[in-house]
Amino acid sequence: MLNRTLWALTLRHPLRLCGTTVLLMLGAGTYLAQAWFTAHALAALVAGRGQAALGLLGGIVAVAVLRVLVNLVQAQVASGLGTAVRVRLRRELAAAALSPGRLHDASERAGVARLTITDGIDGVDVYVSKYVGHVLQVFMLCPTILVAIALLNPWLAVVLGSCLAVAVLAPRLWHRVLRRRGTIHWDSYERLAADFLESLQGMKTLRLIGAVGRTRSRLGGRSDELHRATVATMRTSLFDTALVDLAIQAGIVCAAAAAVLAATGTGQPTADVYLLLLLSSELFRPIRELSRHWHAGYLGLSAVAGIEALRGGTAAAPPANPGVPGTALVTITEVAFGYTEGSPVLRGATCTLRPGAITALTGPSGAGKSTLFDLILGYLQPESGTISVAGHGAGAAHVSVVSQHSYLFSGSVRDNLAVASPGAPDADLHAAARAAGIHEEILAMPGGYDAELAEGGDSLSGGQKQRLSVARALLADRPVLLLDEPTSALNDALARQLMTALQSVARTKVVLMIAHRTETLDYAGRVLHLDGGRLAEVVVADHDVPVRA
Repeated sequence: MLNRTLWALTLRHPLRLCGTTVLLMLGAGTYLAQAWFTAHALAALVAGRGQAALGLLGGIVAVAVLRVLVNLVQAQVASGLGTAVRVRLRRELAAAALSPGRLHDASERAGVARLTITDGIDGVDVYVSKYVGHVLQVFMLCPTILVAIALLNPWLAVVLGSCLAVAVLAPRLWHRVLRRRGTIHWDSYERLAADFLESLQGMKTLRLIGAVGRTRSRLGGRSDELHRATVATMRTSLFDTALVDLAIQAGIVCAAAAAVLAATGTGQPTADVYLLLLLSSELFRPIRELSRHWHAGYLGLSAVAGIEALRGGTAAAPPANPGVPGTALVTITEVAFGYTEGSPVLRGATCTLRPGAITALTGPSGAGKSTLFDLILGYLQPESGTISVAGHGAGAAHVSVVSQHSYLFSGSVRDNLAVASPGAPDADLHAAARAAGIHEEILAMPGGYDAELAEGGDSLSGGQKQRLSVARALLADRPVLLLDEPTSALNDALARQLMTALQSVARTKVVLMIAHRTETLDYAGRVLHLDGGRLAEVVVADHDVPVRA
């Protein structure tokens, strides 16, 4: 009846769960009270006691109003429970998706993680807020009503109890089939989502290589696969629903037959006869509601496999390192790291980085330069050795980064810069843009700093995106600045301007830059070479490049 994983997530919020369950029971109690008032009102009308029936009608209206109020409050509490589970789970899965093992796992697909974190968790919200409480209601309310029926007609209670058992247990007969169908359905959904996201991200490349038609056909095949999986799941679910409905209808027919027999024996229906009919209907109300909410929360149930797969990749919090005395802001001590056992990327890397001059990091492709950046950022954990950043353990809190492909968001230039420092005054925005050599070009855009950028910065040139990313990193004002080929998309004049600005920044910050261009290396006061897992310092010729303001 309840998935263990989703039930465990719900139990993290016991007060909200108790609240929504109690309110559900209270709402169901109003139906029982309404049944009592209705039964006695009908008996009074049949007996010709209209005044008494009118008074009982007032009770029915009062109970109905109370039920509306209770249901409103219950919906709010249930929504709060679903939201609490959704927010906490989404935070956990986002951290797991960004864990080092997943970021560097070639088998992971961004579309799969995105689907689980968005649609999957939204489905969990519905499952938790709607379905879980109604399961508890079935096991608490149905036995109570069955006892009340037994007091009126024991034999009918036996029959209705049998029908109730079939309605509750019938889904268990198809549990494994439904679980298998659900897994197939979610896998098909994941494959379609992953292919679709990758196709959107690579649309320009697909057009250039003439693969749009083939991609369209592949997506069509994925869509057909999902359709078949959905229909197969619905077919199995409908058969299951048919068994439940058959048990419910059989119980109602038996209750009607018992009422007819009771009325035949007494000459006219009594209040107990009417109450027996109404209670028999109320006995199966929780089952009908449970079936409806099961279908609504099915997406969350089918997403369990994806959720469990993501949760299995949650990274442990990095250990805190002791502070480093003096002016050293980044200290790397005997660090070893490898993505696979027996294939180390770094072997005992050791260096100390201080403000004062740009430090360039060189080495052949695949030597581990980006890996070293990820270790400094805390995205990866060394197998041995330690890294200290600004007197703390490795981590992104004290580091600004400019990668070769920094992302710009849909919005204005000002919005993209302010991401690094919300609420920063215009003077700070302009200073960062000047340092990056992009200020004049921003002013030349329609709207200046309020100019709207396309998603991903596609309305800018490669050089403009690169310099805007540098300006954003400078605006963050963190003690360590990491740059990956910051001049790769710039011409010589712009590269000189940017490197001169970075020299000025390096006076007070640690500036570590991956670089290969000779003219860029000329601006570095220190050069580190990474090759074969070893980090060695290169003797820099006395080129004495002046630092310009």
